[in-house]
Amino acid sequence: TYNKVDFYVGATGNYIRMWRDGLYQNGRFPDNSLGESEKKDFISPGAKAGFTYKINGRNFIQGNAMWMERAPSLRDAFISQRIRNDYVDGLTKEKVLGGDISYIIRSPYVKARLTAFQTMFYDQTELRSFYHDDLNTFVHLVMTGIDKIHQGFEFGTEVKLTTAISMTAVASVGNYRITSRPQGTITAENGTLEETTQTIYLKDFYVPGVQNAGSIGFNYRHPAYWFFNANVNYFGKNYLDYNPLRRTASAIDGLFTADDVEKVAAITEQTKLDDAITLDASIGKSIKMGQYYLNINFSVSNILDNKNLVTGGYEQYRYESDTQLYEKFPAKYFYGLGRTYYLNVGFRF
Repeated sequence: TYNKVDFYVGATGNYIRMWRDGLYQNGRFPDNSLGESEKKDFISPGAKAGFTYKINGRNFIQGNAMWMERAPSLRDAFISQRIRNDYVDGLTKEKVLGGDISYIIRSPYVKARLTAFQTMFYDQTELRSFYHDDLNTFVHLVMTGIDKIHQGFEFGTEVKLTTAISMTAVASVGNYRITSRPQGTITAENGTLEETTQTIYLKDFYVPGVQNAGSIGFNYRHPAYWFFNANVNYFGKNYLDYNPLRRTASAIDGLFTADDVEKVAAITEQTKLDDAITLDASIGKSIKMGQYYLNINFSVSNILDNKNLVTGGYEQYRYESDTQLYEKFPAKYFYGLGRTYYLNVGFRF
């Protein structure tokens, strides 16, 4: 610590040994299901450093940087952890490298923070399991070599307009993408499908979920211990979770004519959900009863009663393989609740 600069440096490390202990012998894999599997060891170091530069007593610049390695999870380490001891081929540690820098204001009437951030992920492994209609069995898709980037800006502020009234605003603008073409290995539990590995064309796909979000709030606190607040919320660039198998060469095999362009786009393009806005409000009162307090809070979410609010979803893994008709099994969507009322009563003693 110095007059103008504070800084820190830290390091971490962990050791993980993993294995599978099969408690029964599976008929499909009699020699590789019962008992303990091979043991794998992972040593994962990490480091972090940061600083705070004091421009003056109310303005600061803050930065952080980190690097770390992470062992794969047990769920993603085995090809079919329910029935056999085989590890994913080329199983390796995930690497994470990131940093952020912020400008901070702290004054009696304005508090604010603006942050730019970027984090890169390398060599992730992901396992997805589903039932395959054509093969009449559970199928496991293991994706390796997944690289991602998370970058963007975040902003938050609170402004006191009077001693009783304040305004708040928060926003996040992100770019969360996959930056590699993973390798996908497909296995069937009943052994009817020969293990195949193919390229999954996911490069530049968005990580499923909301990329941009924001909220503006109004807050009023009365000296008589009651309050009111209202918020307008926004989220956008919301992307559906994808089916990796639809982004392979085999998924569009034979679709090469001009008439197939729209069909190829329908199969391979990522679905973007509609942007949405919600309005929430709450009112409350704190009542002093001797040395005790009774707190009452009534709130309403989604005041506009938007029942078409899609918060997320996923593409099904089922499709008509002979005709490549993915619309036969459309995507599943999650919908937010309509107007919702809450009443909370608390007693402090």
